Amino acid sequence: MRSKNTVSNVREMGFVIEFLRFIGNNYSYVLAGMLSIVFVVTAYFAKHSLAIASFAYAVTRVRVMSGRMLKQNKIRELAESYAVSDVIAAFEGSAYEPYVAGKERLEDIERGLALSLAEDYQKIRKISPKRAKPLFDLMSARYDIENIKEILASKVTKEPVKALMPSTMSQAFLQKLIDAETVEEALELLKSTHYGRILKELPSDASIEKIERSLEKYLYGELLCASTIERVAKKAGVMKDSLYLKEIFGIQNDIINIKTALRFIREGAGDKEMQDFLLGRGFYLTERVLTMLSDARDLQSAINTLQGTPYYSIMNDALRSYAKGNSLYVFEKALDEFYVARIRSISLKQPFGLTPLVCYLLLKEHEIKSIETILNCIKEGLPKEKIKELFIGA
Repeated sequence: MRSKNTVSNVREMGFVIEFLRFIGNNYSYVLAGMLSIVFVVTAYFAKHSLAIASFAYAVTRVRVMSGRMLKQNKIRELAESYAVSDVIAAFEGSAYEPYVAGKERLEDIERGLALSLAEDYQKIRKISPKRAKPLFDLMSARYDIENIKEILASKVTKEPVKALMPSTMSQAFLQKLIDAETVEEALELLKSTHYGRILKELPSDASIEKIERSLEKYLYGELLCASTIERVAKKAGVMKDSLYLKEIFGIQNDIINIKTALRFIREGAGDKEMQDFLLGRGFYLTERVLTMLSDARDLQSAINTLQGTPYYSIMNDALRSYAKGNSLYVFEKALDEFYVARIRSISLKQPFGLTPLVCYLLLKEHEIKSIETILNCIKEGLPKEKIKELFIGA
């Protein structure tokens, strides 16, 4: 036994001696290799650290902006208000105060709230690193389309254009659209933009509603779809930005599709007509599920197509409430609450990069939606208990 151990020890010592002799004879090569490894590792971590650091200023600013949002308990207090003026008074000291102060008409207040969000989009585009600009250009396209719809509507009604939202389109170009005498002339101008491809595919006699619908579908079906966002985020973001944003925007598309399907089923429309409105696949809903959803003839059948996704239990629970009031709002509210909860969860997982910036914008959008719900309910004279049930997070 000892002799075997002795032989083994001698062999190990021999290997060590040969290894040390190799290092001694090739010292310069070994040192160069080790330095190369250290350099590569250092460069890798430096590159990623600098990328994360480039978002530090934008994320810090957004945290300050988040602090000026209304907290959930404050929104519940708004639901206790007796008049729209009481809600306006409650905005004192918040980010919304400059946008709604002195306004009395509900339309003006809603426009002020929308402008608050649009200007936040613009601020974040400006303070973010240059590499992040493509993503926020995509997200800001919603305001391009809102402005286009506003201008086209003015051509039909012959009424002056109301205040437009900050968008990626220049003021000079928007003015050209405003100055165009007809819808056709405005559309010709728009064909020189990246929305031109969609407009060129429409028949010459397309209605304003068809034009607006096509632009909306292009926005959510191509610009803000999960695959586009993931591709842009891979280039512009850090850490897990692309994965988180793919989930966020994919779920957004899922929810738009489910809401669209429910409205069509409620109205008894055909599946072919519904398919023209549905977006492509999102995060949980595959093309196969979307096809089954468009084939559904009643709400329960539509909900059954969602088995295997998180939406199935959400919609089944909402179906019980729907049976009491016969309003699709119970489904829409349940889906929106799921979405807001998912955004909040994701915003806590990654403190730097694109993710917290995008989450802030989406959470503020839903906060404004809750405020608008409360304002409209107060205007309609709904009881306070009913108002509390209706806004997201109630």
